[in-house]
Amino acid sequence: QTLETAVDNTARLIRTGQAQEDGLTGATFKAKVCSQVIILPNCIGGLQIDVRTYSSFSALTITNPIDSKGTADYSTFTYNAGHGGDIVMVRAYYEWPTFSRLLGLNFANLTNGNHLLAAVAAFRNEPFAW
Repeated sequence: QTLETAVDNTARLIRTGQAQEDGLTGATFKAKVCSQVIILPNCIGGLQIDVRTYSSFSALTITNPIDSKGTADYSTFTYNAGHGGDIVMVRAYYEWPTFSRLLGLNFANLTNGNHLLAAVAAFRNEPFAW
């Protein structure tokens, strides 16, 4: 829930045009998300962000970053906050280390033993002029 709230709050910077006006990059956007989720160990190094624009809401595609081998692939992730009126989707992924497997419980969904947490926000940017 903390990751979801942080992504939603930070995505608002894109939706209102503040991120574009301030010249945020993928790295600075990620840092703003991480500043709100202090619970995640090594957030800056572990959080993966994908921000894309789409021509319509029906064109939104949420692809699973976990491949058939159970490993996560973030190589196609990008940062494109768009312009006023654009449809944008922000996806955030974090590989949470699972320690419960030591107790006989296995919550891992990745082959490295971690559990992939995800948060998504989709919206239309406000009609700002820049």
